[in-house]
Amino acid sequence: MKQYLRAQNCFETAQILTYENLMKYLVSDYHIYK
Repeated sequence: MKQYLRAQNCFETAQILTYENLMKYLVSDYHIYK
């Protein structure tokens, strides 16, 4: 059970990091086109 929770937490953290990277990419993209 602990392993499952750890995996779940890892997955959520990865999603948050991916989302932040995506936002940074979109913002930098926006500045380039502006």
